[in-house]
Amino acid sequence: MSTSSLRPLPNGRLAQLSRRAAEYGAALALDDPRELADRLYRYNSMPAGRELGGVAERWTGGGEGLPVESRRDGIWEVRDASDAPPLEGPMYKLYVSPVPADTARAFDVLLSELGAPGGPFSAKAALEPPSLFRPDRIVGYFATRGACLATARRIAPRLAGMTAQGVPFTAALGRSGLLSWGADPPPAVAQTLPEHEQSWRRWLCARLAEAILAERGISNSAASAAPADTALAALARLHAAGVPPDWTPPWR
Repeated sequence: MSTSSLRPLPNGRLAQLSRRAAEYGAALALDDPRELADRLYRYNSMPAGRELGGVAERWTGGGEGLPVESRRDGIWEVRDASDAPPLEGPMYKLYVSPVPADTARAFDVLLSELGAPGGPFSAKAALEPPSLFRPDRIVGYFATRGACLATARRIAPRLAGMTAQGVPFTAALGRSGLLSWGADPPPAVAQTLPEHEQSWRRWLCARLAEAILAERGISNSAASAAPADTALAALARLHAAGVPPDWTPPWR
């Protein structure tokens, strides 16, 4: 993967997926911003298929032998490097989003970078249904944007041939939608936010839900605009408030 192919694509597949997510949200008959935000957050999850039920059992447990700690955190299988750095700035996130059948293999590829120089200091995957079918099921964590993008460059050839599912509201790395990135807010910002908005995508979906409801005119029951028009206006609000059209995070 070349440096140029890592540039976010304002009109690429993930940007289009994010616009479709906004249209979906605008079409929902919901007036609760938190419920609407949750539906936006889960957009592009795949329906469970019986043929994929054994993915967790087929996971090979990649990363064995590395200086890492293994733990379970709710739905997540987590691997932490033993020398995780203290964070004062944003926490950068690399999303790896193949279709569910490739989850175990893709997680193994990411784990091979865990603890290496410039690699992630932590990685997690949702390996069991129903969370296995969410798009953001594999995530690597980094202290710097440079390390995040460098890891994406290194692992991209080893992920070649996998079909992408794609994570809405993330900045694309390449055209397929298989790799993308985001960044959770710095601790000083996160502590001012509600707990359910302290991740990049949760925060963004909350802002988009508010924008959709504002454009829909919930306060005066005016909801005559077509969902596509409402979504377009809501996205314009979001971008005017500082979220770029290519979905790169505003945290610096």
